Amino acid sequence: ARYAKELNSYFKKRADSLPEDCVTCAKQDTLHAAEMVVARACADDLPAPTDHLSDASRKRFEELLEYLELTGTPYELSRTLISRGNVWNDSCFEILAGGRRVAWGSHYTELTRHIFPAAIPAAGVVLHLTTSGETKARPSAPKHRISFVHIGDEAKRISIQLAEDFKKARISLTQSIGIESLTEQLSLAERRESPYVLIMGRKEALEGQTILRNQTTHEETLLPLTELAERLRLVV
Repeated sequence: ARYAKELNSYFKKRADSLPEDCVTCAKQDTLHAAEMVVARACADDLPAPTDHLSDASRKRFEELLEYLELTGTPYELSRTLISRGNVWNDSCFEILAGGRRVAWGSHYTELTRHIFPAAIPAAGVVLHLTTSGETKARPSAPKHRISFVHIGDEAKRISIQLAEDFKKARISLTQSIGIESLTEQLSLAERRESPYVLIMGRKEALEGQTILRNQTTHEETLLPLTELAERLRLVV
């Protein structure tokens, strides 16, 4: 609401210099009008959403940025990335690859209050896919040789940081970031038929190590986090 009010003032002051249809749209929907201005590349002085947050929103936004820093996730703040108030009402994001937007979305935790007894963490994302050439049969889902099971926030944070290392090492590994229950994660690992499970609890996270369990023999090996991806390549 605070940002919408600021946008309303902006369109009134800039009515003579902005495209006429944008100004007309602003009388009905300032957020949509702002999106139109951004699309036409005439939004150099558009008010930044992050400058007009409520106290609660600012706190949530600071927590999000802190989490991105802790996990080493690269990001940039965008002045022109706007969240639609009637659909997305929390921090919104886009993912760029080669300078092209490939995904866009937002958190909408507060909107879940209308569906559930209390607000629950929720996010939505739209993917932009481009295909070319012949259409091929969809391959069957690969079986991941390792399932990464984490217990606690510290272990989850470390598991996210390690994801890029596993990717570069071409290790077939999967993890369920949104599931906290150890039982559920182990159950998923069994359903995936992963021959190995990587387990990291609070103790292992603090000591800088993790447990590799062979699902067939139930043998467990303690591995240090240092150069973990390379060690896993030798083991599995």
